[in-house]
Amino acid sequence: MDNKLVIVYTMKGCPHCTDFKDLLVQNNIEFYDRDINEYSDEFDMFVELTGQDYVPAFMLVDESESDEPIPMLLHQKKILTN
Repeated sequence: MDNKLVIVYTMKGCPHCTDFKDLLVQNNIEFYDRDINEYSDEFDMFVELTGQDYVPAFMLVDESESDEPIPMLLHQKKILTN
């Protein structure tokens, strides 16, 4: 997934979130894990853009097609893989 960022919004204690992240790890998909309580401003922007306020939620961002900065994202890269 060249130039693609996978952003996953999760919440502590959410079994569906854990299952989803485990599935990504098993398939060697790198992603940013964003806890909605720690990154509430970023999650609020996601909800505003998508109308989706459930977790787990994910967004694919194509860096090559965007002139807009990806808010609050690249300063703390949390990549989870095997």
